[in-house]
Amino acid sequence: SNAYNVTDNDWLIGHTEKYIRRRRVSLAFEKTYGSFEKGESFDDIANVFQDALTFSFDNTIGHSFINDAGLRHEYYTADHVRVSLMLNMMDKVTGGGVTGGTLNCYLAGTGAGKSLVMCDQAAKMGMAGYKVLYLTLEMAEMLLAQRMDANLMDVDINKIKYMSKEEYYTKITEATKKMALRGGDVVVKQYPTSSAHAGHFHNLLIEARNKGIEFDVIFVDYINICASNRSRPSDNSYTRIKNIAEELRALAVMWDVPIITATQTNKEGQTSSDLDFGDVSESHGLAATLDLLWGLIATEEMKAMGRMMIRQIKSRYGDVDYYKRFPVGVERAKMRLFNLKEGEANAANQTQAAKAEPNKKSAIEDNAGNVTLDFSVLGSSIPDKK
Repeated sequence: SNAYNVTDNDWLIGHTEKYIRRRRVSLAFEKTYGSFEKGESFDDIANVFQDALTFSFDNTIGHSFINDAGLRHEYYTADHVRVSLMLNMMDKVTGGGVTGGTLNCYLAGTGAGKSLVMCDQAAKMGMAGYKVLYLTLEMAEMLLAQRMDANLMDVDINKIKYMSKEEYYTKITEATKKMALRGGDVVVKQYPTSSAHAGHFHNLLIEARNKGIEFDVIFVDYINICASNRSRPSDNSYTRIKNIAEELRALAVMWDVPIITATQTNKEGQTSSDLDFGDVSESHGLAATLDLLWGLIATEEMKAMGRMMIRQIKSRYGDVDYYKRFPVGVERAKMRLFNLKEGEANAANQTQAAKAEPNKKSAIEDNAGNVTLDFSVLGSSIPDKK
């Protein structure tokens, strides 16, 4: 049969609750009309309506600290509740990765590598057995797929167009077979810039569920060029971006998946060797809504050495001062990141202050006050094979 099966139970339950509440309120009108005409107390009448509106299929009022301790322990210790970020240091500072119901964001200037990081993570997550949805409002589906192909096949992205059909099929089939055996997949969906909002994404997730696909993680590339289903044309950028962030976070909570996205720095942050809240473009409301905000710093010196610095700005997963800054390896030609020896992260964190103290030069300033970067602590660009 080709019948369409409705499997969105949350939608069904929500609309059923609304119907029952409306019916109870209607009956309350009938019940109280005579009382109102007789001049009886407004408080008594109000209580009838309040009781009518309190109907819900959920018989809990929230998480009980006393009764639900076992649930908390299960959540704290279960591996399945976290989605690995596919790099040792990223997982270390988040306690194992990101969790469902969260909105996580990378802050970077133009060309620093927002899409590179997200494509690398999406490809590796798929290979690790996660089902990944990658929503793009900037880059074409095929260009993103090409980046992931380069990553998965371990080839220079510029050489893919010179590969024969047989060579391409051999390499990509080898990778996708491993992905399929582990239960992973990556689905890329493109929307026109500034045309799609969380409501569109929600409908796509319902369609996927009806086809038997439940995603473990969602990437949105990127948040500034999403639309909002609440904003009006007259809204300023602060309100618009804050609305988008709140809608995406609500989507993450509704579907119990982590959403990973990115945002642009402002003009001052484009060439900065350090990033903080003040470098977020358009809206501080975005930073307030996020569960995680990390800066991606990639100066020309870092790119030449095959490095990118991650700067923790905000994290609800732990203390941002625990490895406030740590480097990761980058192979830009193959669109991939790689682990560094932990000694490099230790050295970078100890010797490179995130902010200079007043009237005191930081470890990245020379005697003339010019910002430079000493990467002698970072060692070789060869990936750690451990």
